[in-house]
Amino acid sequence: MIKTKLRKKIKSPSGESIAETLVALLIAALALVMLAGAMTAASNMIAVSRKKMNQYYENSKRADGVVIMNSTPAESENVTAGTITITDTAGPLTDTYNVYFYKNTGFSETPVVAYKLVD
Repeated sequence: MIKTKLRKKIKSPSGESIAETLVALLIAALALVMLAGAMTAASNMIAVSRKKMNQYYENSKRADGVVIMNSTPAESENVTAGTITITDTAGPLTDTYNVYFYKNTGFSETPVVAYKLVD
């Protein structure tokens, strides 16, 4: 049934009406506008992402207020010495370690902290 209607339509000497043609063009134009908007939004997101990543990498290279994990306390301002005590809640085991405490406040509102065992 569909094949016969399609064949009749293809073989018909009459073409599309002006209204059908205008609707088809309108749909195509809207699709192109939406595509352009999606590409612009994606481009903006990529730019913001690159800016944040570059900012993070630049901050992680500096020693002024940013953690450099391979640094010694003399190379970074946000490094303090201290001890960590680890206690096993299931048993009597307790260990204490001397560590350097690193604190990164250069990238986000929530500081990132890490510990490095003192050699």
